[in-house]
Amino acid sequence: SLLQFEWRKNGVPLTAGPTANGSTIVLNGASMQVLGAGRADEGEYDCVVSNACGSTTSWARDLIING
Repeated sequence: SLLQFEWRKNGVPLTAGPTANGSTIVLNGASMQVLGAGRADEGEYDCVVSNACGSTTSWARDLIING
């Protein structure tokens, strides 16, 4: 069955498009980008991958902005 990807920041699902912080979230299946990331985008990002058999969550990765 087809895989579904739900990207999250600090446990909250992300929506593709511009953010209130001036950055842009780009979601493309198994990949996610934060364009123009700033300090407000810092946090812990993970992905819930699911299909008809169940789901699993990726290891979380921290986004830290330096400078």
